Amino acid sequence: MRRGINEKGHTANSVETEQILSDPSWSANTRIYSYTGIRGSIPLYFSQSPYSLKPVPVLQHSFDTNHAAFQKHFKNLIIRYREIQIVVLVDKKGGEAEIGAEYEKHTNQLNSENGIQGSKLGFEWFDFHNICRGMKFENVGVLLDTIGSKLDEFGYTVVLDGKIQRKQSGVLRTNCMDCLDRTNVVQSACGQRALEQQLKAEGINVDMQKDRSPQWFNTLWADNGDAISKQYASTQALKGDYVRTRRRNYQGVLVDWGLSLERFYSGLLVDFFSQAAIDYLLGNVTDQVFEDFQANMMSADPAVSMQTMRQSAIEQSQK
Repeated sequence: MRRGINEKGHTANSVETEQILSDPSWSANTRIYSYTGIRGSIPLYFSQSPYSLKPVPVLQHSFDTNHAAFQKHFKNLIIRYREIQIVVLVDKKGGEAEIGAEYEKHTNQLNSENGIQGSKLGFEWFDFHNICRGMKFENVGVLLDTIGSKLDEFGYTVVLDGKIQRKQSGVLRTNCMDCLDRTNVVQSACGQRALEQQLKAEGINVDMQKDRSPQWFNTLWADNGDAISKQYASTQALKGDYVRTRRRNYQGVLVDWGLSLERFYSGLLVDFFSQAAIDYLLGNVTDQVFEDFQANMMSADPAVSMQTMRQSAIEQSQK
């Protein structure tokens, strides 16, 4: 499926998640709490090859072309959410480092221009794989310690008797490469932090990292991650065992390997048609794209080049 940004400033796999806490009765005279977070592909033009289990992102177009789309993206977000704190979870070394550095460069450039309407972007690069190596995903707490004051500043929304008593003043924008697995772990941790604060406001003190009783919360976030992953990558989310149980073991690692192979297969054979269907539903292409697929890309010849076939499919879906 697609990565990056388009000329309108919209990014791939852009998802808003709202976590709501309410009394079971949903009575108007009890407080309703809301915490919102967003995810989305790195807002630059780039692509990744489907022919590798860990493809290196390839940047596209000039700095100025990227920056114009980058500005549009964050202008849209600031209009909707007011303030933005970016959290980048890609590796600081290896194939992901270049695009992470480019993301930071565009952020610094935008902030040097006084941001968007005077609102500057917060930027935190958290090398998830390095800091959480050895299956120590609880080290995400290091990130929460770093951005905690900003999360407290943004707060959350509270509604009572149909009136807004308090409104969340900013949003955390999280991404890894595909905005699925590492992103799920971090977003669920931020949601957990917000829930603890909201319960405390109701006179309930609980440490959800140590107390295993609120399993329902972990299940909600794990199911949310799986739903987003199935839509975007055709499989359940990786690292889902940790989100679901707050424990990571080698069985979960083996499950992730199997899911990675499923994604690899899907990327080779399924994703280009799925993208064409999405484009059709969004009105970006006509039903001619399916006729072209049937006429030009279905072949009984076993010698047909899969790479050529897939590239042709991508070109057809972009018509």
